[in-house]
Amino acid sequence: MFPKLRFQLWILSKCSRTEDRPPSAEADIPCFERQATNLSASTCATKTDRPDGWLSLWGLDRVANFRDLAGPDASTPYRCKGGRIARGKVYRTGHWVTATPTDLSLIRDTLGICTYLDLRNGQDFESVDAECFDDYPPSPNGRHDASVPRDPGERRRLSCPFSKGLGARPLTQDETDGKLDPSDKKAHCAVWFQQQMRSEAFHDLQVQLKTSMRAMLILNSDEVLTALRALVDERNYPVAFGCIAGKDRTGLLACLVLSALGVGEEDIISDYMFTNE
Repeated sequence: MFPKLRFQLWILSKCSRTEDRPPSAEADIPCFERQATNLSASTCATKTDRPDGWLSLWGLDRVANFRDLAGPDASTPYRCKGGRIARGKVYRTGHWVTATPTDLSLIRDTLGICTYLDLRNGQDFESVDAECFDDYPPSPNGRHDASVPRDPGERRRLSCPFSKGLGARPLTQDETDGKLDPSDKKAHCAVWFQQQMRSEAFHDLQVQLKTSMRAMLILNSDEVLTALRALVDERNYPVAFGCIAGKDRTGLLACLVLSALGVGEEDIISDYMFTNE
């Protein structure tokens, strides 16, 4: 997978960088708008007040952590090889289940987002149905026929579950006995991941994040590649990708894309940490 991944990243770096770009609708939207209330995050789309700590750079009421991959400062996109990252092409986001009609109008009509790369598992609480999937089908709850092909260029949700299967499970007998093919990196990573989950160190948040990120890249490399292939197909643009909070799974894909485009390490780290806002 990794030679293919490197190739896809190289292609992405060739097709997405730009030096200048005409002004877009985002110029009319405040860059650092932060409003907070004491409401909790709810799936009730009639509530328009933002919960406490709700990062809203675009004035969205019920979609958190939505921002342009080119950086939170509209006046200074991230530098990359060959210029600066183009704005208005790729966005990172928290989930859209709580989105209000006004939020969806901005996402769908003002920004014109065509493809929603859903990095969530699509199971349990991550499979809740919502109005957003009328605009970006299929719904993860099976309301739409997921077998009906939706081509690049059609408004759609593309499922790329980065964390699928990353839960605790019993070890197989071969895993317990160490009878694994030495060349099978996925099999060895799967055992390592289960061992890490059972370790005392796994209670540390940093260990959890590092363990999960490595497992996603190796065990779910097919989903990572699906997301990258979608990002190198310009028919899918503009694109938004996200998970629940737009933090870890979203941050991992953002790191891969920004790195492929030649963005500096300091900006990549800053972009990941900006979610702390």
